Amino acid sequence: MITKQEGVEGFLKTGCGRCSHWNTPSCKALFWMKGIKQLRAILLKTELEEELKWGFPCYTLGGKNVVMIQAFREYFGLLLFKGSLIADQTGLLVAAGANSQVGKQIRFTDQKQVLEQATSILTILKKAIEIERSDKKVESKKTDVLELPVELLQQFKTNPEFKKAFF
Repeated sequence: MITKQEGVEGFLKTGCGRCSHWNTPSCKALFWMKGIKQLRAILLKTELEEELKWGFPCYTLGGKNVVMIQAFREYFGLLLFKGSLIADQTGLLVAAGANSQVGKQIRFTDQKQVLEQATSILTILKKAIEIERSDKKVESKKTDVLELPVELLQQFKTNPEFKKAFF
């Protein structure tokens, strides 16, 4: 695991340290590192402050998270914490997950894509900074039905205190 003292420089050398693949050839962060370093270079051109959070480089404004570099098996990219508030004319922003309401991602499967999209990435980052500066909040949509996994429902049955803490 990367220590706070090692920070982003430690991440760049060994990966995020969040799994057993850390600092090995099968580390997903190390696999995408050339593209990640290109994203970092773009991010360092902004006024955002660089920190290490959850094992990955995270960029903040006034102590608030704005954007984070991510690495997955199939892609690497950026997570914009308030991405759903960004008017995206570039078409680069995608939902972070099937049920995601707030965050949006920019995904890459090749480091060349970062260089090709650098201007668009900077435009999106400027919008994200403006949104954070304006202190806009994302209003989550209420869902009528919450579908819980069977395993979680079983835990609720066997541990009423857990269920109480969950809700």
